[in-house]
Amino acid sequence: ESVSVGLSTQRQLHHDPQSPRRSFLVSGAMAMGILSFQQAAKAVPMVSVDEFGIILRDSPLSVQVVEFSGPKSENVVVKLVDGTTFGIK
Repeated sequence: ESVSVGLSTQRQLHHDPQSPRRSFLVSGAMAMGILSFQQAAKAVPMVSVDEFGIILRDSPLSVQVVEFSGPKSENVVVKLVDGTTFGIK
């Protein structure tokens, strides 16, 4: 009995004129979720200014480059010689 209800619900959705809109909205929401997840996966780990000071004090030759960006150079990304990348918060 519950199977026939499920099938009738599917038929109703299939014939519903708003079904393509719903499908589009659901697929769009899923795509946004995937993009958000990918951006989070690419997020750069952050260290504090004090932690970066310790790195500079203990192994200054390990720092390959420090990049400043943003309108006020407020974004700082550090790349170490071993390829590690992190930001300074």
